[in-house]
Amino acid sequence: MEVTEGDIVPGETVTLLVTFQGEPVEGARITVNDDNVGQTDEDGTISFTIPEDADELSIEAKLGGREGELKLEFQEE
Repeated sequence: MEVTEGDIVPGETVTLLVTFQGEPVEGARITVNDDNVGQTDEDGTISFTIPEDADELSIEAKLGGREGELKLEFQEE
C-alpha cells in the first residue's frame, strides 16, 4: 500500500493505492483507525480524509484471505 496523492497529515485528503504482486486490487475493504472508509475502485485506489484528531494512522486493506497494513505516527509540532 502506498499513498499516491495528498499530504499525510491530520485533516488532509489522501489517495491510497493497494496492489498485490504489482497489480491494483479492486474491491479491497479499507479501514482507517478501525473505521470503515470504503472499498478500492477498479484502479486499486481510494481517497479518504485523515481524521483531524489523529496522532497515528493505521490503515488496513482486506480482500478475501489477503490483508495489508500501513501504520504511521504523527509528530507533534
